[in-house]
Amino acid sequence: VLKSEKDYSTETIDACSDGIDNDGNGKCDSSSSTCTDGSTPGDSSCYEEVPRKCKEYRDDEDADDDPNDDQRTAKEKFKKVHDDIDEDTEIEVGDSAEEIERKNNGKKQTTGDETQGYKYYACEPDDSDIAQCPDEDYCAYDDKCYIDGTILDVDEDDIDEICIVSSPGEWNELGVIFGIVQDTNNNGIGGAEVQVLQGSTLIDRTITSFGPDPPIGTYEIVNLEYGTYDLIASATSYISSTETNIVLDLNDNIENVDFTLTLGTSCEDDCTYAGDNIIHKECDGIDNDGEDIDGDGDTICSFSDDTAKEVCDLAQPGWIRDYPPDKEIECAEGTPQAKSEIEADITCDEENLIKTTKLVNYKGKLVKLVIVTCG
Repeated sequence: VLKSEKDYSTETIDACSDGIDNDGNGKCDSSSSTCTDGSTPGDSSCYEEVPRKCKEYRDDEDADDDPNDDQRTAKEKFKKVHDDIDEDTEIEVGDSAEEIERKNNGKKQTTGDETQGYKYYACEPDDSDIAQCPDEDYCAYDDKCYIDGTILDVDEDDIDEICIVSSPGEWNELGVIFGIVQDTNNNGIGGAEVQVLQGSTLIDRTITSFGPDPPIGTYEIVNLEYGTYDLIASATSYISSTETNIVLDLNDNIENVDFTLTLGTSCEDDCTYAGDNIIHKECDGIDNDGEDIDGDGDTICSFSDDTAKEVCDLAQPGWIRDYPPDKEIECAEGTPQAKSEIEADITCDEENLIKTTKLVNYKGKLVKLVIVTCG
């Protein structure tokens, strides 16, 4: 049995990247290589031909056309991300340039018709766009190979895709969180702020619509990487609301998160609203009617300065926030302090030392907690 180019690899030598025609068939390495011995690049044993694959949106189990439930059809998922695209892709005389572009984009990412049933994709699959990759655990685009986790706007629609290894790799769109912020009478609140956080890190923020299109109080945040998020909705004269542990992943990259805010502008002396455990910068300087709730000897909410007011806004009392450029502050009424780190000292008289590490939320930050057991 003749050995292939790839078979000449050893623990220390990758025969598919050494620039040498090891098997004597006139070709060395992959097509992107430079052959130092004068042979031709592109030995077929050194690469896999990977076509451009895009994730197909599929119906959730028991999905129907109700836009308000959590079980979504493929069409609902696709339209939530591509809200300016529909199945009407026939270009007609008199269509504007914008309408033609919209319809052409629709053609790229939907296949079939009303009788056959449409299929919906995160981007445009293209079996003719082939890249020569070390193996199938890559995504192909424009004849190039991309590793797991690479983020690109493959179809140039301003919505990023992420490469997911699935042999062959395929492109899937990043996460979307959408919803509505409303009052207790179910009226949308225009101009409310929605923040997306991981621990104490602000990932993104947006302002809800003033209506009518999209409807008042609605919001949408796109291009969120897969992970777990906390959301805070706030509006002037309302008590803020928090939703935690919102998960975006490969199997569910679209989440509906709605908020109902309650009126409540009475400020406590710890800079939170009455009935709320969220700090609001608007409470700065307001006297809590002579009542010292937080026990600091003062009945007035008082941030140390404007920077503290900004970094502590929408935190919770006792949370630690970074104070630019190199300090930290305990919210809300603390003063900037130098950052300090204390290294744990562990001793164990027994023979076995068992360590367990987990991430926990401590004072508003994700920290590594190490649990040690002796015995």
